Amino acid sequence: GDAGSGGDWCGASVLDARLADARLRSAAALLAPGSLRIGGSMDVEARYALTEADAAWCRAPRPFRGAENVTLCLDKPRLDAVLDFADAAGLGVVFGLNYPGAASGAP
Repeated sequence: GDAGSGGDWCGASVLDARLADARLRSAAALLAPGSLRIGGSMDVEARYALTEADAAWCRAPRPFRGAENVTLCLDKPRLDAVLDFADAAGLGVVFGLNYPGAASGAP
């Protein structure tokens, strides 16, 4: 597999997907007027790095599924690229948000 930025998802992570790939763009357009979901089971581990505080958090070493220094951070340039990809394909975008109590099992 391709470890990439977000773990061993073989380049399928929104962080690593080749958004300019013609086959991916064509396949995504076939799903219109669907939605592209950004998030998933690791929402609690992910960060939208849109401020300097978030960027600093993202630069700090983070273990993830046994790997060291894996970043699950979506920065502004990548977010813009993802939004452009979705728009070009005719897809809406749905975001998962991290819930601070999720890791602890709090309600």
